[in-house]
Amino acid sequence: MYCPNCGREYENNQNFCRFCGYKLQEYQPITAESPSLNTQPMENINQYQNYQQPYQEQNAQVAYQQVENQYQQQVEQQYQQVENQYQQERHEVQPAVEQENQDVQQEEEQEVAQGFDMSKLTNIKLTTKQKILVAIVAILLACFAGLLWSINVETQIIPSETEYNDNFEMNVPSDDDREYTKAPEKQEEQIATRAEAYKMLTDKIGFNGIEPSLDRVDEKLIIENTKQLEALESRFGIIKRSRGTISSTSGGSAVAYVSSKTTNPLDQNLSLSPRYYANRESLISEQKRECLNGWSMPARSEYYSVYSVTHEYGHMLHNSL
Repeated sequence: MYCPNCGREYENNQNFCRFCGYKLQEYQPITAESPSLNTQPMENINQYQNYQQPYQEQNAQVAYQQVENQYQQQVEQQYQQVENQYQQERHEVQPAVEQENQDVQQEEEQEVAQGFDMSKLTNIKLTTKQKILVAIVAILLACFAGLLWSINVETQIIPSETEYNDNFEMNVPSDDDREYTKAPEKQEEQIATRAEAYKMLTDKIGFNGIEPSLDRVDEKLIIENTKQLEALESRFGIIKRSRGTISSTSGGSAVAYVSSKTTNPLDQNLSLSPRYYANRESLISEQKRECLNGWSMPARSEYYSVYSVTHEYGHMLHNSL
């Protein structure tokens, strides 16, 4: 006999079809002797199979939705349990924390009101090893102080009369007359055009190349920042040890940035953002805003135009170390 719903064969003693779950008792069994099957047996079976497919797909969707709903309920229940447990623990711990803070505050207020008790120091008892260690430390400090005093006497450096040049080099007295001699002043090379700045960037400062994008930088800015880089490079010499280039490419919201390879930190490239360096007033306004809002270290207004380049040079120095 065959199920009237899915067309699968079943036995006489079955009450439900084990393929589709259809109830079989209320309907007359379909046997091989039935006229409909004798005349067109294959057509009936194909028809039942066509009925079976959408029914099975519908059951699968319903089952999937039920599983999904159960999973969501379990997740929500677990989240609620964790939240309740956290709130409960928080309420249990909060009074103890508040009490501890109050105790600490009371102790501090009592110490301030009473002042420092010197008797606490006199009651401290040191072991023999601790006394020996304190004595050794005192001797070492005395020796170090004597060494500093002897150096000061030998060089006769008086801090109030010490002078420094533009490179922060101290003018020390000569060995002959013990008088202070002024260090020779450094002659600053004058540059007035973009071409002269580019030549200094490669020949004197030490960049391996200048990217074409640097032409987008304001001419006055490129001259000012070139002079600043030359002053820094003459003291630290970081760019000469690098094989990097200088360009003007965007780095997100950064005014300027340094990029380097992890395999070789000395291979560093300096880039000036075209968003700010294309206009000098725009760069100064942005740098002033960052300094006033505390996002950058404070600086004098005349250094706003070279602030970011000086900052990025510090990164290059850090990478080289």
